[in-house]
Amino acid sequence: MKSSASIRLLLLFASILMAQTMAGLAQDKSPAATNRLSEDAAKLARDIADRRGRGEVIRPLMDMHKLMRLWSPVGLPKEQVIQCLGQPSSGTDKVIIYRFDFGDGGWQWEFDLEKGVVSKVHKVSLE
Repeated sequence: MKSSASIRLLLLFASILMAQTMAGLAQDKSPAATNRLSEDAAKLARDIADRRGRGEVIRPLMDMHKLMRLWSPVGLPKEQVIQCLGQPSSGTDKVIIYRFDFGDGGWQWEFDLEKGVVSKVHKVSLE
């Protein structure tokens, strides 16, 4: 069972993430998402893969929100998505999932696959 201090800390992180995400959306003047990684998007993708590989959750989650506003992997092969984001949390030949779970919530992105190519991306809240 989590202590109340841990729960308060997680709620603080969640509220900071929400505020940063909303501020980013309000200020986002970028062109529509594209499946070609810009230099900034490529750096975000590398950071996400590196930080997830070290077991971090909060920062890679914030970066994933930013990345998905800039980049649409629809039409890309599964292998290229994995090359960009690192190993998924789980996957099959129909879907790969990148999960960012901080214990009492989080988000996951589900990349639907058709014939090994991303056909759709879903962002799902974890509660």
